[in-house]
Amino acid sequence: MGSKVTRVIDHHVDSGAYAGQLVEKQCRLVGSACSLVALMYKEETALFADDLARSDSPNLAYLLGAAVVLDSYFFKEELRAKKWTDEDTVAH
Repeated sequence: MGSKVTRVIDHHVDSGAYAGQLVEKQCRLVGSACSLVALMYKEETALFADDLARSDSPNLAYLLGAAVVLDSYFFKEELRAKKWTDEDTVAH
């Protein structure tokens, strides 16, 4: 399936995988990759219009928000800048 990958949105260190075949790549150290997706959605809702039009219920926010909270260790203050960032709070 690797040859079919066209986008990478990740919250880990960029490993350089799929170099040369990507249309888009976002790799930033935040608490959750879902934070990056939520921020993308806030910036450009048209990117997700087709997927949202096929949905019978607006559960995308709940899905993304739950992953952000879990991946960010419930935003425990002592883990700020270690397991989560301000971008995660904006996304949540």
